[in-house]
Amino acid sequence: MNKCLFFILIFFWFSAGHLYGETYPVAPARQGQWQQEITAFGRIKALAESTLTMPFAVKITRTTIQSGQKVSPKQMLLRFQSPALIKDISAYANSQKLVLLEKRQQKILRRGIREHTLTRRDLISGRKQVVTSTAELERSWDQLHTDLIQLGNDVTRIQVDALLADKTPRAVADILSTLRAPFAGTILGIPPVAGQWIQANTPVFRLEDLHRLYVTVAVSENMLTDWATGETLIQKKGRCIRLHQVPGTARMDSSSGLRLLVFTGDSPKDFFADGQWVPVQHRGPARPVVWIPETAVVGRNNTTWCIVRNNQSYVVTRIAVGTEKNGEIPVLSGIKAGQQVVYENAYELLYRDLKNLIKFVD
Repeated sequence: MNKCLFFILIFFWFSAGHLYGETYPVAPARQGQWQQEITAFGRIKALAESTLTMPFAVKITRTTIQSGQKVSPKQMLLRFQSPALIKDISAYANSQKLVLLEKRQQKILRRGIREHTLTRRDLISGRKQVVTSTAELERSWDQLHTDLIQLGNDVTRIQVDALLADKTPRAVADILSTLRAPFAGTILGIPPVAGQWIQANTPVFRLEDLHRLYVTVAVSENMLTDWATGETLIQKKGRCIRLHQVPGTARMDSSSGLRLLVFTGDSPKDFFADGQWVPVQHRGPARPVVWIPETAVVGRNNTTWCIVRNNQSYVVTRIAVGTEKNGEIPVLSGIKAGQQVVYENAYELLYRDLKNLIKFVD
């Protein structure tokens, strides 16, 4: 069969590939440039996102934002009342007082040692009490500080101590009972209303930062080089958003075997949401080609052909092509600018000969 195929192809190229005795309409192949265009779906990933929750049960007293609103870092989102926060602040304040009391007691014990009215055992016992009280103070501060950080109130210990110096724990709780934005972004979800109770660890709303766009695109291994050069963009609502590939992100997706490329770019206001799927276009670098009418190209078994007029004869020529644009097809190899190609009935003419030439191997 291989020998038969060889002789058939030789016969095809040197003899029957020439169409004799007739004249066909032709058009010149013109010199030009072409960019390969690829479209794939990409998934939007926020630069930062957070689901805001309460560390304890609270009663909302006032909200200051709406869904879809842009907020700045540390901006107050709502105010609340919480017995749990008052309890944590009270525990910290009481621990402070106990440590101060124990330290004063230590001074009395040391004076008793000097006056020989107390023993060293009494002093050691007092020191143990100071260590225990100090440990409880640190534990109560860690609890309070953790809750405040979760609320976006990253106040320092010195600031809290200054408030407690002249205010009651309840008054300090009123000052610190706010939920603040941890970073700049967009509020998602419906905010709670005044009077509403929110349980501990219950999502209040989501905050996401999309001022910088991250898009993950899955491509096959053999297309990596096609995406390596050229320009990548998203077109939406008449806007063209240019993307740049993040270096070192072509990791493998174990479930599909595809390569995951990550692109980034500036995100217009209110254009995208986290997790959204968008068509991503990639245009390769411009390369020189010749353009011929789309009707001059014939495809068969993943191979493309055209019919070229050579003096008074017509030669079937194998060509490599790109994608059609405005009724023309770019030819990457096979013919040169200025050559004349048949653009009417090329399909019928080519298949008329192929039917006889390769009927044994088709």
